[in-house]
Amino acid sequence: TYSFRDFIVTTNLGQVYYPEFASPSNYTQMKKTIPPNTQQRGIVTFNVDKGKSEYYLILIDHSRKELSRALIK
Repeated sequence: TYSFRDFIVTTNLGQVYYPEFASPSNYTQMKKTIPPNTQQRGIVTFNVDKGKSEYYLILIDHSRKELSRALIK
């Protein structure tokens, strides 16, 4: 089982960003779990630096190992 806490954003330069926990809507999303082989929709905010880097949304497991990566446009 995964949750929205298991997502990070990273850049092609190796910078890592975590979800903003201070946002009330993020707090609600973070508590939701996502069972395997299912889909969930949610809005989670990440506070990233402004720049011309490529950004990726990454799903990680509990040992912080990367499971999936998607380019964010």
